[in-house]
Amino acid sequence: MSVLDVQFGGVTTAGKREINQDAFAIHQSAPDNACSKGVGACIADGISSSLNAQQASATSVTHFLQDYFSTPDEWDVKTAAARVLVGLNSWLYHHGRQASAQANALVTTFSGLIIKDHSAHLFHVGDSRIYLWRDGVLEQLTRDHIHTGSGQAFLSRALGMDSRLEVDYQQRDVQAGDVFLLCSDGVHNRATRAAMVDVVTAVNEKSDRQQLEALCRRLVDNAIDAGSEDNATCLLLRVNALGIPQPEVRRVETGKCRLPPLLNEGDSLDQFLIQELVYTTHRSHIYRALNRRNGRICALKVPSAGSGNDALCEDIFARERWVGSHVCHPNLMRIHDDNHDSQYMYHVCEWIEGISLRQWMFDHPQPGLSDVRKIAEQLVQGLRALQRVGIVHRDLKPENVMIDREGVVKILDFGSVSARGLRESQPLDRGRLPRSSCNYVAPEYVLQGESSSQTDLFALAVIVAEMLAGRTPFLLDDLAQRKQCSRADWQYRPVRDIRSDVPLWLELALRKGCHPDPRQRYVAFSEFLTDLHQPNDLLIEQAAAIPFWKREPLQFWKSVAIGATLVAVLEALLFAL
Repeated sequence: MSVLDVQFGGVTTAGKREINQDAFAIHQSAPDNACSKGVGACIADGISSSLNAQQASATSVTHFLQDYFSTPDEWDVKTAAARVLVGLNSWLYHHGRQASAQANALVTTFSGLIIKDHSAHLFHVGDSRIYLWRDGVLEQLTRDHIHTGSGQAFLSRALGMDSRLEVDYQQRDVQAGDVFLLCSDGVHNRATRAAMVDVVTAVNEKSDRQQLEALCRRLVDNAIDAGSEDNATCLLLRVNALGIPQPEVRRVETGKCRLPPLLNEGDSLDQFLIQELVYTTHRSHIYRALNRRNGRICALKVPSAGSGNDALCEDIFARERWVGSHVCHPNLMRIHDDNHDSQYMYHVCEWIEGISLRQWMFDHPQPGLSDVRKIAEQLVQGLRALQRVGIVHRDLKPENVMIDREGVVKILDFGSVSARGLRESQPLDRGRLPRSSCNYVAPEYVLQGESSSQTDLFALAVIVAEMLAGRTPFLLDDLAQRKQCSRADWQYRPVRDIRSDVPLWLELALRKGCHPDPRQRYVAFSEFLTDLHQPNDLLIEQAAAIPFWKREPLQFWKSVAIGATLVAVLEALLFAL
C-alpha cells in the first residue's frame, strides 16, 4: 500500500548576530496518522526589535504543529490549521500587550506547509518564504507582507502583531518528486536564485536527512558570504511518494473488494446468520442478521448487485463506513467494526427495532405540535453531532430516519455525506446528488454543488413542515433533477393552507428554515429549534411589514381573480337590466 513519504532536513543559525531569533519545526507522524493529518513543516522569524522574538518564533512553530496534529481527524487541513493559528495569534498578542515595553512584543513571521494526500496546504504571514521546485522550475509560492516607506521596509502582517489575523492560504497539487524550500529573509534576501536552484537540483529520492541538512547549510553559507547580517534558516522537503486518499485507504486496508451474493433467510455471511431481507434500494440491501459470536441482532448493509465495480458506489460505501466509525451519538445509527477480517464488502450496523419516519407520518396524518417538536429536537441533536466534526449529511429525508420503540430518533445512511477531512483533494461532484426526492435537497446543493450545515437545516425544516401538513413545502422533483431551475422555482407552499391550527409564528419559522437562499435561513440549529417553541417577534414584525400581495402572492391573485369575476358578473347584470 502506498503511504505518504516525505524526506526533510533543515538548518538554522544566528549568522553574524548574537541571538538566533529564527525557528523551524517538522512533524512526520506514523503512517496511519499521516493518512488523516499529513506531514507538517513551518518556519518563523521573530522581529529583531523585540527582546522576546526568540520566544515568539519558537513558540509559533512548536505549538502550531503540536496543536494541529491534536485536532480531530474529521477536520479538514484548512479548518484545523486556521483555528490553531487564530488561537496562537491571540496568545502572542495578549502576552505581547502585557509586556512592559513595545520592544518586548511577541511578534513573528510564519510560513507553514501541510502535505496531505495529493495536496500541499500553505499558511503564510510575514516575509519568510516557501518555494516549489518542479520540472526544472523554481516557483515562489508565498508573497512578502512588506510595507516600504521613508527608505525602510516594515512588516505589514505577522503573528502577534494585531488582535485580528489575516493569513494567506492556498492549496496546491503535489506530485512525487516535488521539492519544497522554506527559508527566512536572512537567506532569500542575499542568496542568489542560482544558488537556490543549485541546492534544490541536488535533492533526489536517495537524499537522506544528513544530506538535506548539508544542502541547507550550503545555501545558508551562501547567503552569509553574500553579506547577510540576519539570522538564516533553510528547510528542504522532498515528496518521495504520495499516499492514497482516505476512503481508498480504508477500502484497501479492509480488503473488502468482493460483493456478497444475494442472501436469503437461513444463509450465512461470515459469522452472521441471515434472518430476513428487510429493505432494498438501488444502492444496497438491508438484512436482519444474528451475530453468532456474541448472539446479538444486527443489520447488514450490502451493496446491490451491479455496484461492486462501480467506483462511485465503492466510494459511497467507504464514506459511510468512515463516518460510522468516527461519530458516536444516540441519534445516529452506529456502524460496528465486526467484519474487519472479511473478504466481502458490507457494513454491520446496529439493529433498530422500530419504524421509519415515513411510516410514522402515515400513522400520524395530523400529529400534535408537541410530538413534532420532540422528533425535531432529536434530529437536531444528531445533526449537531455531525456538525461538530465538520460533517454534512446532505441526504436527510423521512426514509433515512428511524424511530425505535422507546421513541428515540436515529439518522441513517451516511453515503452522501460531505466531511471536511474526507478527500480534500477532490472537489464536490454535482453529479453525485442523492437520488432521493429533491424536495429535501437545498437549492445551493442542487444548483452549485455547495453544502454546509444550512443544507441539513433546509432538509430538517422541510421534514417538520411535511410532518404537520402531510406534504412538502416544495414540489419540483423533475425540475430539480434536471438542474435547469433557479432559486425562484422553490415556491413555498404554506402549512397553514392544510393545517389552520398551526400558528402564524410557527409558519414563519418553517418558511425561514427552508428559505431557498441560505443567507436568509437560520444560522444555527438552535435558533430554528427555539422558534419552533415560541414566537419570534422580529419575524412577526418583518412579516407584517411585507405587503399582502408579496407575502401571499397565491392568495392575492386568487382574490384578484374572484374580484374580477364579481365585477364582470355585476357588469353583465347591469347590462341586462
